[in-house]
Amino acid sequence: MQGKYPENIAVSVIIPVYNNWELTAACLRSLALHVPKATFEVIVIDNCSTDETPSQCPALGQMLFGRLFSYLRQPVNKNFAGASNLGAHEARGEFLFFLNNDTLATEHWLDPVLGAFQKYHNIAAVGPLLWYPTLG
Repeated sequence: MQGKYPENIAVSVIIPVYNNWELTAACLRSLALHVPKATFEVIVIDNCSTDETPSQCPALGQMLFGRLFSYLRQPVNKNFAGASNLGAHEARGEFLFFLNNDTLATEHWLDPVLGAFQKYHNIAAVGPLLWYPTLG
């Protein structure tokens, strides 16, 4: 395959967003730190945000992920499911990973998720353990 995408994209990370630019920026930065760059793409679907998201997200995404980043701004809020479907349609990865923009990736988070598909050949979906730290 030639063009925008490399031949072997293992995972398409799809992030529907609506406002909360600070959360989205932190999410993107954590992905850039904790995902093997050659094996994934990041797709942000902006559900018609009215904050800094439309002016800031494309530049940050390009800086962090280059050609493996797509930003799709919607003229109306399609909510999580509608935006997820749009992201899935755009995705080029073998696996689709739907992520909320308030999630931070940590070291080695992707290995167990993909490992489940190698270990159990009859499964269709997996999800990571999400940990919510105590605020205070």
